[in-house]
Amino acid sequence: MLRNAAALVNPICWDEPFGLVMAESLATGTPVVAYRRGAAPEIVTHGLTGFLCDDQRDAVAALCEIQRLDRRDCRQDAERRFGVDRMVREYVALYEEIIHTYSSRGFLHRVRAPRRDRDLMNGLDRPGAGSDSAETAS
Repeated sequence: MLRNAAALVNPICWDEPFGLVMAESLATGTPVVAYRRGAAPEIVTHGLTGFLCDDQRDAVAALCEIQRLDRRDCRQDAERRFGVDRMVREYVALYEEIIHTYSSRGFLHRVRAPRRDRDLMNGLDRPGAGSDSAETAS
């Protein structure tokens, strides 16, 4: 339904931290008309993938111009900025940075497996195995 729309009109009047619906719209090749606030300027490239407006009058004017935008630009921009490959690559890089930072500061310690898993690894899950040992107590 969205990909057949002339545009997504997103008149959010609050500073939304990330407008997923705008990114989804661009992914379908549908341009976005939104107010210039919150995350909209980070998602919509004014004049290329939609229009950033200051008020209702601007939004109406933008809708009159929406046909001049190339929907392929919307799709390509969404793929480049919000595609799976980029998102995975950047999440992995972020996790690696966090692990490196905290492990170098001594915040990450060796995590011990739950007791049941340790018992399985040591063969203590068999009936009677280690019955004299406190390790078998749960």
